[in-house]
Amino acid sequence: MKTAFTIFLLVYSYIKYTAVPSQMGEPMYMATTALVVILTAVIPFFIARHLLAKASPPKSYVLAAFVPLALSAIGLAIYFYMFIAPTAPGMAVTQVLPRAIAPGLVMSVILLIPMIMRRKDS
Repeated sequence: MKTAFTIFLLVYSYIKYTAVPSQMGEPMYMATTALVVILTAVIPFFIARHLLAKASPPKSYVLAAFVPLALSAIGLAIYFYMFIAPTAPGMAVTQVLPRAIAPGLVMSVILLIPMIMRRKDS
């Protein structure tokens, strides 16, 4: 799971960093990219993993499937209200929330696969 999450984090960070090629290398762009990755991937993954460690097996599948997605969306909403909304008053948070689906789903898969594999072994 650690390797899968590390690979995901590297790929996701690269995708976010290269999204605006004209700003690559700018310190502020690098900082905001890091903040987006932290809010939409790092924090949601570790919170979900912590919750999974405390959950019983039936609940853990539901948590693994939905918590990363929900927390990724919340993280992106926080970023939106802190940094995007003040500079783009006509934009709604619902316009950016679909961008939280991919990282949330990938994290869910990363959490679910070991659980499914363990269940097959037992």
